This record gives sequence, C-alpha cells and structure tokens, in this order.
Amino acid sequence: MLGRSWKRHLVRIGLAAAVILAIGAWFDQLLAAALFMVVVYAAWLLRNMSRLYRWLDGEEPEPPESVGVWSEIFESIHRLQKRSREQHEQNEQIIREFRGMTDAFPDSTLVLDQNDAITWFNEAARRLLGLRSPEDIGQPVTNLLRDPDFANW
Repeated sequence: MLGRSWKRHLVRIGLAAAVILAIGAWFDQLLAAALFMVVVYAAWLLRNMSRLYRWLDGEEPEPPESVGVWSEIFESIHRLQKRSREQHEQNEQIIREFRGMTDAFPDSTLVLDQNDAITWFNEAARRLLGLRSPEDIGQPVTNLLRDPDFANW
C-alpha cells in the first residue's frame, strides 16, 4: 500500500516540478523556479514532520490529516498503535487471569525475570516464604531464600 503511495507521490512531484520549471523557463527564471519548488516542498515536509512529532508526543489525540504519502504514513502508524494497544490489553487480561489462578493455589508461586529477580509472587509465597511486597520485588530470589539446595536448583 505504501509503495503505491510513494509512486503516486513521486509522479505528483515530477508533474509539479515540470509545471513549475516550465513556468520558470517561460519567464527566463529557471533557477528561481527550482528554488521556489525546493523551498515549498521542504516546508511541506517540515510541516508534516512537525505534525507527526506532536501527535506521537501525545499533544494530539488523533492522527493528523494530510494528503499523499504522509496520509498513508499517519494511517499506518495509527494502525500499529491500535494493534499495540489491543495486544497490551490482551496481555493484561492474561496476567490478571494468571494471578487469579495462582492466588488460588496452596503452593508458593514466584515469577522471576531473566536475572532471577522476583517480579511477582502470590499470597501463599507471602505466607510460606515470608516474602514482602513491595520490598522484595526486584530482589534476586537467592538473596531472599538462602537455602543452598534451593540456590543450586
């Protein structure tokens, strides 16, 4: 989709450039016409980049309106953001379900990160292992449970 927009964009720029350069040549001002064309195009690009930045920075809630390739860019980013939000909501729901299930377990359940630091534990872990929240969150599990057999495991 974006590939076709780029082709249309380049065709429009080419046609506009041909018209502007023809007018410049007609008035024997070819260099001035070329400079005018570059300045107008650069201003359009800067305006759209500024709008994109403000939107991504959170100043604008909806994607900016534009024409041509910029419209496609704004819409593509908007779709990616929407998919990301939906995925985040699904992940949050899975985490809530996981926590609900493990809270019902009589056994201790710990969630560790790649460095063996505790990121979450259930109520049974609080009772049976003496863990405290939030103090123990982020601590390496081997710092809190000092049993050598556990550390070797």
